[in-house]
Amino acid sequence: MKIRNAIITVWLLLLTGQLFAQYRYTEFSKPYVKSYVYDAIDAGTAPRRWTSRQWIFAGAVTATSLIVYSQDENLRDVFHHHRKGALDDFSRMAIEPWGNGLYSLPLLAGFYAYGKFNTDDRAKATALNGLKAFVISSAFTEVIKQTMHRHRPYQDDPANRSLWEGPIADFKYSSFPSGHTATAFAVATVIASEYYDVKWVSWASYSAATMVALSRLYSDKHWASDVLMGAALGYGIGRTIIKNSRSKSNVELTPVLGARFNGACLRIKI
Repeated sequence: MKIRNAIITVWLLLLTGQLFAQYRYTEFSKPYVKSYVYDAIDAGTAPRRWTSRQWIFAGAVTATSLIVYSQDENLRDVFHHHRKGALDDFSRMAIEPWGNGLYSLPLLAGFYAYGKFNTDDRAKATALNGLKAFVISSAFTEVIKQTMHRHRPYQDDPANRSLWEGPIADFKYSSFPSGHTATAFAVATVIASEYYDVKWVSWASYSAATMVALSRLYSDKHWASDVLMGAALGYGIGRTIIKNSRSKSNVELTPVLGARFNGACLRIKI
């Protein structure tokens, strides 16, 4: 019985995820917290809803990734040979924290505080969507990391881009994809999309995310292909969250599970 209910729950989540959580949340609430699950499912199942144009774009990204993968060791050498003490400190203290949340999360908190005090729904929505993008991208990258178990460049002498030990291996082998880059691009995409009418915001957001990506190469923590796929993943998650928050759908379909009954509840706002 429990196994059956679990299977039904998963299928109902997959079927209803696209219709749920399509609102612009501006306050912390139970529906907002639930939207994490549905947005994550929507992001994970996005390929089944891609248009031909999106498949072409995905193909281009994949092809580029394969080319970059073939040059991982050469690109690593380029960055490795230009390391300097002052740049090491700058990268570690000024750039990398934008990818691990040390700087980006306080920034989002600032957006929310500004929105609260100035009754600015856009600022509050930016903070909540940005936080969601950070959490979901972190979760996605960690799952992939612990499935692929790729060695980081500095973990072997000589460094070897071809060492993948997934799906069962030591947790320390977690190079692919770059989590810092994924979260940086996910948050940057949310901020840039929310403030699409303020050009410098987009430039600043993606420039910061790109700097995070380059810092991961410079510090020898990732291969170039790790960073590229992290950026693509973060961007995709950010766009999914923005798409859902801007939907005008008045239809909400949610799973209803009970001891003797399993189904779905359809709500239509009129």
